Amino acid sequence: MRYEIDIPASKSISNRLLMLQHVLRQNVEIENISTSTDTQILATALNTIQTQKNATININDCGTAFRFLTAYLCTQKGTWILDGTERLRQRPISDLVDALLSIGADITYINNIGFAPLKINCKKLSFKHIDINAEKSSQFVSALMLILPLFEGEKTITFNHLTYSLQYIQQTAALMQDLGIDIQLADNKIVYKGFYNTSAKKIKVEKDWSSAAYWWGWVTLDQKISILLKDMHKSDYQKDSIIVDIVEQFGTDTRFLPDGILIEKKVSSPVNNFLFDCHNNLDLVPLLAVVCVGTKTNAILSHVGNLQYKESNRIVALQTELHDFASITFNGNDLIINTYKQKFPQQYSFSSHNDHRIAMSLALLKTKIKHLQIDNTECVNKSYPDFFRQLENIEC
Repeated sequence: MRYEIDIPASKSISNRLLMLQHVLRQNVEIENISTSTDTQILATALNTIQTQKNATININDCGTAFRFLTAYLCTQKGTWILDGTERLRQRPISDLVDALLSIGADITYINNIGFAPLKINCKKLSFKHIDINAEKSSQFVSALMLILPLFEGEKTITFNHLTYSLQYIQQTAALMQDLGIDIQLADNKIVYKGFYNTSAKKIKVEKDWSSAAYWWGWVTLDQKISILLKDMHKSDYQKDSIIVDIVEQFGTDTRFLPDGILIEKKVSSPVNNFLFDCHNNLDLVPLLAVVCVGTKTNAILSHVGNLQYKESNRIVALQTELHDFASITFNGNDLIINTYKQKFPQQYSFSSHNDHRIAMSLALLKTKIKHLQIDNTECVNKSYPDFFRQLENIEC
């Protein structure tokens, strides 16, 4: 049976374009912007900053907004408090704060050193070069990149210890270039020379490959159906498109058509041991873990350590929720999955850990477990509000 699915716009692209729209103060028109709560939270915060001079900005659990606004607020007149949920208060920010302090920023930790809430006073920043430790998040680098057009003269950023998610630094650079910003990324160095495009610009946000990846996972686990992702096409911005190559190993075929992307399970292709280096595709890890559990495939997913800093500690969440179906150990920087061979039960309950990617990944096991329940499914509003409504229309 064939189903058609409408994938949401990319959250990561939308959030970067929103920041650039405010930083450039130019007529940048964003078409097909994400409807995710993360994007709505960032848009609301930016509007508040535009209309007020002193405010408390609560960005809920939006880690992207937390990092991007930490840098941006240093340049905006006023005194600002930046805060969020208890989970957000556990997500580290010190490496970005240290880099900003080194160029003259005025930032104070209100409670615990290294974590939100932050008090930020606008202060004139002066620099030609910034060094930053990017070990815990590539978004620290993007946050600095996005404020560069607010300064005159050539600037450079050198980032060190980056192990994860280079794709998002590349995405930030590409979007800035598309808007007429002279910025180059080479190895671990960013060189900014200025902003030259003063004309109005319209950019259409692509469909989100990180969200679409769950449907490749679904077809891989349920060979009875095929799925057409409507009006979706190849992407130069989003490296999670590697999901096409990954599921091919499991016998899932992808065809790029004029009206979208068709996903079909061609053959039942058992994989004895699945190995994947996840350093540039951390968002795919929960999905890949569930696909391996669902296909009874042993796996080693390497370079996953930064999953502990996400909306939940995703390493612990996967170990906790999948413990009846696989032995999952975290060794060094690798997630090692040894699946159990017994049949799946007829009913089972999972916790989402209030994490959109955990919830959507676990939902794929509905292909194996007839009566499956997941708590707090509303958490998917963070990136893919229609996911569970679309899922209800698919017959297992």
